Amino acid sequence: MLAVLLVIALVIGAVGGYLVTTSLNNNAFSSYNDNYGGAIDDSQNGFVTSAPLVAGFTRNQSTAPFTGQIAWYWLVGGTNASVNPIYFFNYQNGAPVRGQYPIIDVKPGVTGYTHFWEINNVTVPNNYAANTIKSLTTLNGARQAGLVTVKDAGRSINSPLVAHNIKIAVVNGEPEFQSVWYRTDLATMAVFETNLPNGAVPAISIWLIQRNGDSCPLLEALCNRDLNNDGDLKDSNDLIDTYPGQLGYSPLWAVSILHVYNNTYHPNGGLPYPVSTSGGFPSPFPQDPSVASANGMFTSLKQAQADQSKTNPTYVDLTFASSNKGVTFTGNLVNCPTLPLGVEPPAIAFS
Repeated sequence: MLAVLLVIALVIGAVGGYLVTTSLNNNAFSSYNDNYGGAIDDSQNGFVTSAPLVAGFTRNQSTAPFTGQIAWYWLVGGTNASVNPIYFFNYQNGAPVRGQYPIIDVKPGVTGYTHFWEINNVTVPNNYAANTIKSLTTLNGARQAGLVTVKDAGRSINSPLVAHNIKIAVVNGEPEFQSVWYRTDLATMAVFETNLPNGAVPAISIWLIQRNGDSCPLLEALCNRDLNNDGDLKDSNDLIDTYPGQLGYSPLWAVSILHVYNNTYHPNGGLPYPVSTSGGFPSPFPQDPSVASANGMFTSLKQAQADQSKTNPTYVDLTFASSNKGVTFTGNLVNCPTLPLGVEPPAIAFS
């Protein structure tokens, strides 16, 4: 009997000690418990409301220098190269704090906001209650009090803040939607890429093609025009020189216009390939880039550069920006996360 009583006493003591410790730790956070501020006002400019999928051209995986291949990307919108901190919570044992939303401190309309975030890992005691802390101000207070530690994770993510009623296609698992705290208000971000390098995001070139006399490039989503009458606004002649998984890829694109002659550049693939919704050649998104390149349109940046280097180019119009060989930089940086090669949006198949 004495042995049983000793065991019971030890159990009661252990449980009591755990409850006391838990109470002390929870009390430590009692002054750092943020109230819920409500849903963020996402009606302001800068919250992404749509991100149409666009088909363009990127370099070929083979050694062929001039033939490109189809690449799909989301046209998310303008931003810049800088990053802002975002804070993810982990317990001392390394496990994520399930249910805790990350914390940010900038939003659209606030100076310095961009689509890119530098990850910081916040370590909290193992009995921290999810979403006790909902703002950077409170987090900094807990950090100064020694209750939490913060460490730069050494990588960034591409996650613009989006409106609650956003219309966007999810392809290949992207984007994922993540709730975040902004100064106790609840916002949503669309997470496209989670392993960008630390620091400012590099910008790579994209050339939009525009024929002389046209008021808009051959990019249907930008012009809001169905240029090839195939019933969608997904087509373009955009030229991109890299893709995900390749050295130098970045989702941030510096937009330039390549000016071409109206009488030689045929965005619909030339007369042998009339526009058709039941076959034929529905360019400016050709089914076969090698055929398109032989019939009056570029399907790779290198192909355009080769024509540009000629004394008398066949397609590039040197009367525009002659000092830059027919290319004008728009000054715009645009977030365009790209699908892996070979991945197409659902219900879009090409024979």
